[in-house]
Amino acid sequence: MEEKKDLEEVHVGEKIKALREAKGLSLKEIADLSGFSTALLSQVENHMVSPSLGTIVKLAKALGVKVSDFLGKTQGEPFTIVRKDERKSVSRFASKDGVK
Repeated sequence: MEEKKDLEEVHVGEKIKALREAKGLSLKEIADLSGFSTALLSQVENHMVSPSLGTIVKLAKALGVKVSDFLGKTQGEPFTIVRKDERKSVSRFASKDGVK
């Protein structure tokens, strides 16, 4: 049986609302900037709907912030997204030259 890990829940809606309010924007203004309805944005901010990654990207652009600003505190180097066909091949086994 797999042990449950204690994972921190990400409250994207709360962060979107906090960033919007910090910039002095109303729901209507961010709706106009992002292209989403005020109803959808209200549902996201009130945890009634979980936004898709595409929605988060558009909201980040509209608010002038990074996507990672919605996802919590990250320490160390920033992350990047690598598409499957762009990944470098890595092996756990030694190469023909004996170098790992």
